[in-house]
Amino acid sequence: MLPLRPIIVNGDDITFVCQARLALSLVEIFLKEISKYTLNDKYPLSACAGIFYCRSHYPFHFAYELSEQACRNAKNKAKSHAKRYNCEVKSWIDFAISYQGMTNSLKEVRDRTYNLPELSEVVMFKTEDSNYKGYNLLNRPYLVTNTSENKIYELNFFKDLMYYLTKSEKKWPNSKLKELRNAFLVSSVLVEKLLRENKARGRKIYEGKYKLPESVVLSGFYDDPMYTPFFDVIEMLDLYEDMGV
Repeated sequence: MLPLRPIIVNGDDITFVCQARLALSLVEIFLKEISKYTLNDKYPLSACAGIFYCRSHYPFHFAYELSEQACRNAKNKAKSHAKRYNCEVKSWIDFAISYQGMTNSLKEVRDRTYNLPELSEVVMFKTEDSNYKGYNLLNRPYLVTNTSENKIYELNFFKDLMYYLTKSEKKWPNSKLKELRNAFLVSSVLVEKLLRENKARGRKIYEGKYKLPESVVLSGFYDDPMYTPFFDVIEMLDLYEDMGV
């Protein structure tokens, strides 16, 4: 028996409800299964997905709309990435988390929550006719199938960072991760201060299999565009379980 409840199964529109910690892994399984098939034995299939994490009493119509908006955001990044790197549009996933109150606009929530006033606007994948607008605190959406020239866009990077911070020999104490999460929501200066303090105690934010510039490991942010690859994982500490996909 699958650990989910199908709500909509209609052509290419599929919606299901599941326990929060399983959501990202279940969608990853689904998207990877789709990628095994081709159209006319030639064109690989792909799809994008959106997840909205909320409590069980949250109004379903709001949750559905916000997951749809997350899915559209994943599609936008997928198309911009394909143009920037001259590759096929692949399968991407975005996710959003409900913290307080109700809204029907994911963009408004992200503009308010995931940008820091002292940092510049995040514009990715610049081409002559398109780009993708991101946020200072978000690395997502993530590429689920295939690979990217920039490895931090891959869901595998998210998974490796999660493992490093929570299960590896160099894992961080939960109290330090929560302290860092709160710092990210306040100021990039405070983030860098905490990262340097932890480094002095022999604790780095990441030393996994993906290579990041030392400046990013020390400050927590890329310079251009100015965004962090770390906050997604710290925000998802209680909402993710790797099912070994």
